[in-house]
Amino acid sequence: MKKGSNRSGKQQILCRYCKKTYTTEAIRNAYSEEIRSLALKAYYSGVSGRGVGKMFGMNKANVYNWIKKKQIRALKPISISCDQCNLPLPSV
Repeated sequence: MKKGSNRSGKQQILCRYCKKTYTTEAIRNAYSEEIRSLALKAYYSGVSGRGVGKMFGMNKANVYNWIKKKQIRALKPISISCDQCNLPLPSV
């Protein structure tokens, strides 16, 4: 069921069973996947997060956030259904 839009203007969906809110549109990333992978390779090869940030002209927090997300994704698979009621999300 449609629920309106969030602050960035993207459509939100409300699960009828568990009342959890989702967005259907993919989030646009500021840096390409190629830049992210190069930055992570540099970090894991021994360059500090600050050094990687300087190499690619980005904030070091971006590098640390990508590392955290990579670790979380390795632990938890991405689901395409509602976590609470295990029903598939409606398509808009």
